[in-house]
Amino acid sequence: MAGLHGRAGKTGLTQANPAAPSPQDHIPAEPRPLVRGMLRVWFFVLAFVFLYFELFIWPDTPLLAWGDQAIYLLDATRMARGQTIYRDFFAFT
Repeated sequence: MAGLHGRAGKTGLTQANPAAPSPQDHIPAEPRPLVRGMLRVWFFVLAFVFLYFELFIWPDTPLLAWGDQAIYLLDATRMARGQTIYRDFFAFT
């Protein structure tokens, strides 16, 4: 077992490979907490901006139709384009 002797002739494991990375060279697998926090902040900011422009006309006119008014507006649009109710489309209200 000549390969298990160190330089001083003591028995034990062989010397570590000097080309192997040291513990100080370790790269963390996860992003640092500050980076993760900033990613969360940017995600919520961009999600808010996207939803705002999807749900409002600038600066503050909402596009959401609460209740069933969208059904009546759709039927009114169809009649304005020349369709006749119960002949061209069915409306059950």
